[in-house]
Amino acid sequence: MRHTPETTRPVLVYGYVRYDQRFTADDIGGSVFDDYGAYYNQTTAGLEFHRNPTRTSAWKVYGTYADRNSDTSTDQNVRIGTLGATYRITLNSGVGLALGGYVQTTEGVGNLAAQASNLSMGASWAPASVPFSFSGNLAYTHTEYANIMAGYSEARVDDDVKLELSFAYDNFQFYGFKPTFGVLVSRDYSNLNRYDTQNVQMFTRLSAAF
Repeated sequence: MRHTPETTRPVLVYGYVRYDQRFTADDIGGSVFDDYGAYYNQTTAGLEFHRNPTRTSAWKVYGTYADRNSDTSTDQNVRIGTLGATYRITLNSGVGLALGGYVQTTEGVGNLAAQASNLSMGASWAPASVPFSFSGNLAYTHTEYANIMAGYSEARVDDDVKLELSFAYDNFQFYGFKPTFGVLVSRDYSNLNRYDTQNVQMFTRLSAAF
């Protein structure tokens, strides 16, 4: 559902409902053709408000509510509410900047119940002199879990930092899709040693603009 109010500035109100179903193999050690069962079902409702104050800037305020249910894991029976905002601006030099953040509440009786908040900032650069474009994104998420897990004396608290750097060769396409190559570095600082981790990934993405 979309609604564009009558205004001198481009404005869009966008609402949606989405249904997701995640599957898992009944026997992980079995053959690839074994029966698959539902891991969880999730219905998500969202509402977004978009506005472009100028030709080179845009901001969005959004909220979502998700109801997740599982027949195989009671931890997955949760309700997730999210409220966030983003702002983007493109400069004359081909540089784009983005800021964003959200707060999120996950309610449930299992280990996923938590309060989370996120801040992120990103930048992109598409110089006119070369057929390459570059982008980077830095995100920080603080999560406080509500329940104490078995075997621990305190509830889990995480501070997750992620840095993503990528580049694309704009003159190359693969069946109409433009490949992007990059690296993702993540560091999760946790008060529980099991979740105090670091990770480095190399990735390739395919994207298309319509």
